[in-house]
Amino acid sequence: MFYHKKRRVQTMKSAIQLLEAMWQQGKHLCVGLDPDLSKIPKAAWRGSDEATLVNFCCSIIEATGSIAVAFKANRGFFGSCGDSGVRALQAVIGFAHEKFPEVLFIVDGKWNDIGNSAEQYAREAFGVFPADAATVNPYLGQDACEPFLKHGNKLIFWLCLTSNTGAGEFQKHGNPPLFLHIAERISQYWNGNNNCGLVVGATHPEELAAVRKVAPELPLLLPGIGKQQGDIDASTKAAIDRFLMNESRSILYASSESDFAEKSAEAAEKTHQRILMAKSSIKEG
Repeated sequence: MFYHKKRRVQTMKSAIQLLEAMWQQGKHLCVGLDPDLSKIPKAAWRGSDEATLVNFCCSIIEATGSIAVAFKANRGFFGSCGDSGVRALQAVIGFAHEKFPEVLFIVDGKWNDIGNSAEQYAREAFGVFPADAATVNPYLGQDACEPFLKHGNKLIFWLCLTSNTGAGEFQKHGNPPLFLHIAERISQYWNGNNNCGLVVGATHPEELAAVRKVAPELPLLLPGIGKQQGDIDASTKAAIDRFLMNESRSILYASSESDFAEKSAEAAEKTHQRILMAKSSIKEG
């Protein structure tokens, strides 16, 4: 059973430097770790919820880490298990850092609040969970976001346009739409520490292209491929470069049998190759 609690030896590289090194290797696949206990294969179970979460996620990490640019763990899938889930996520991050120290680890918590509450959320994201990056909600404005922004060696992915079908209810409201105002504002005014990125769903390739125009340098985290049927080719063309394309369920649950890790590696490799082909077609075009 995998159960590593060691933190990696601190690298001198910032989160954005880790990403840029991986992009130079042609890596753009972010492997999402959203472990649903009701879907985890029986072969991955190890007696308790905590041990099962660790074993399953570390098996996926070991199988896919050689082609991943990042791992992204959704906070809710661990937090819903209480204290044991928190311990499991800490152990998973420790294993990923030890096994693949150059691969970014993102905790997807979509945090934020005002004043000293935001300070505590930032401590959770980068202290309780020693993540390299976190997803954060910018809705409260820059002053509330400073506790995250001041972590210059980390990377903050601000929610811009989410991948769900109801995203447009608020995020596309206005002229210019809210998501585009967020992208432009963060790109121009918030990125003084070179540690800002944006979350933009791969289910919105046209809007993604508009975001890239106003935020040409920001890293883009693109969820929504796989089960949500985001368009890999269109999203790659719109993002151009400097992006992470996240796939979760299609990789995690590629098999319900004892070969789950092997099948997850095959699924990850397939998506990795599709991204490379999409980038190649852009260059040829």
